Amino acid sequence: MFSEKERAARLNAAAELIKTEGLQAIYLLGNGTVGTNTFGNFRYFVDSRVFFHFNSAIITKDAKLYGIVGNNMAMKNLTAASFVRKEDVIMNGDQLGGAINFLKENGLDKGKLGVLMELLPTSWMMRLEKELPETELVDVADGLFAIRTHKSEEEAETLRQCGRICDAAFKAFKKAAVPGAWEHEVVAEVISAVQRMGADTYFMLIASGKFSAKESRLTTLHTTPAIDRQLQQGDTAAMEITPYFNGNWTQMVRTVNVGEENPDVDEFIKVTSDSIREAVKLIKPGVPIKDAVLKMKQVVEEQGYRFEMPCGHICGADLNEERTTVDNDRPFAKGMCVILHPTVLNDTLTSGIYWGESYLVTDDGCECLMQ
Repeated sequence: MFSEKERAARLNAAAELIKTEGLQAIYLLGNGTVGTNTFGNFRYFVDSRVFFHFNSAIITKDAKLYGIVGNNMAMKNLTAASFVRKEDVIMNGDQLGGAINFLKENGLDKGKLGVLMELLPTSWMMRLEKELPETELVDVADGLFAIRTHKSEEEAETLRQCGRICDAAFKAFKKAAVPGAWEHEVVAEVISAVQRMGADTYFMLIASGKFSAKESRLTTLHTTPAIDRQLQQGDTAAMEITPYFNGNWTQMVRTVNVGEENPDVDEFIKVTSDSIREAVKLIKPGVPIKDAVLKMKQVVEEQGYRFEMPCGHICGADLNEERTTVDNDRPFAKGMCVILHPTVLNDTLTSGIYWGESYLVTDDGCECLMQ
């Protein structure tokens, strides 16, 4: 869990948004899905990982946080590992009904209510509109995400630990990816390394197959159960290694040769790494994200290859908070974590190798979180 200082900073920032936008309160809804920047808002402001259905919370003008639960077990789970205090738990088996009753009882049912429209089920929105007829629902996802992009030193250290976890996992990947190993066995070794380092959870993808500059039988990345395949001599194996530690995600993407060298793989890794290396030189607070993406594109194309999406994303309270694209004008901010993993192809390939790592934006540049 994060400290009391961090708790106060986050809730005070949300309260300032309430004031600026003229809201009565913010109603947060969260689930366990990895998604866009909207999905991480509940986890960030409540400091709670959602593992079943929806969880709800309310932030008020005075920076107080209230959690809504259906029973005593849920209350104990929430207050044991989140920013919500026991005295600020709303107990109601009808989660949305509990939120509506709280707003009515505290005179917060007349005016604007901040919500997360992307997550709010249609039936819930209709009920809010019916039972709170004097309330206007306002989407505050962008405002909350803007708060989250400026991370504290406490959050930065969490991201650095995530990077160290990725390093340990990559060592396990290289050791496990040998001829005769099954994909699920490789992933099991990586997961074991991640959990030994203290990760709360993880998101792992793998691919394996033959790779050449003329033909690729290296499949797209998939979850382990999707293809139960045995690695062969001369194969290529790739993984997205993504640990979640103390409220934040980071990611490392790596491709390795199995049993013997493959010059084509090494060449594609070089082109990819060259493009990342040049893009990293541009990363600092205030620079638009698209500038780094365009630099990767330039380097790839100057070497005679094709640059395609995806090429990375912002990491944090959610794994894919926002894509790095050629038209993303959002500026890098101190404390922002971004993974760069460009897709590099030639004229004959529809899938390439996978390579990239995460970078933490600093005062005047960035630091790589992986060794």
